[in-house]
Amino acid sequence: MLQHIFRNIPPVTKNLLILNVLMFLVSKMYPEVWSNLALYYPASENFEPWQFATHFFMHSIQGFGHIFFNMFALVMFGSQLERIWGPKYYLTFYFISALGASVCHLGYDLVVFESMRGYIAENIGALTGEAYYGYFDKYIGVKYLNPAFVEHLDTVIEEAGDKIITDGAILSQLEANMIGLIEMRQNVPMVGASGAIYGLLIGFGLMFPNSELMLLFFPVPVKAKYFIPALIVLELYLGVQGGSNIAHFAHLGGALVGFIMVLIWRRNRTNFY
Repeated sequence: MLQHIFRNIPPVTKNLLILNVLMFLVSKMYPEVWSNLALYYPASENFEPWQFATHFFMHSIQGFGHIFFNMFALVMFGSQLERIWGPKYYLTFYFISALGASVCHLGYDLVVFESMRGYIAENIGALTGEAYYGYFDKYIGVKYLNPAFVEHLDTVIEEAGDKIITDGAILSQLEANMIGLIEMRQNVPMVGASGAIYGLLIGFGLMFPNSELMLLFFPVPVKAKYFIPALIVLELYLGVQGGSNIAHFAHLGGALVGFIMVLIWRRNRTNFY
């Protein structure tokens, strides 16, 4: 049965599936490959220009969930779109959605990092324990920090509270910790085909709005025109909430680029064949 399903996957989708799985296996065996091909923030010492073209063939090597759900969606939605768009337009759509996702993600990171620097500049002249604690809670979430650092934050709160910290040595160390969070976040890479997959989701929703989707985690049929917008709203909510290792704005970027491309093709009455 699996052989029959695999044989019926159209060629571009099949090759993307094979390439993603091969890169996942190579990354599992050689983690340095994963590190070199994941996408880092341009200010990171690990950034290389080629990562824009390689990161969406990388997936988390901590388990199989990330690649499984992306490849499941690739076959489920991508196969239908390739059949109606043809290989050239379909592959173009896939790559541009992936690149749009990375640009959106890095743009979001830029806004966050500038906000973090602004927070430091605004508070460092009269830093209180509460402001110091609030910085880490706002930009990463205390619950995501290791226990030792949470204990450090609690100590600062207990000792300083809402009082301005005047000890120069302590103040310098706290400022270094705040700047260190920016540097740490800049060195967290982005991987995965999810941006391209969200582009495919939007494309599928626009081309087949009345198709009923039966998803693994929600075994009730829902029309694409209802489910996909609801999923995008959820992504936006989760992205604004922050405190997650999921690149929600990459998903939104891929969806936005996919939406724009389909609208352009429709307006130009594109002949896919």
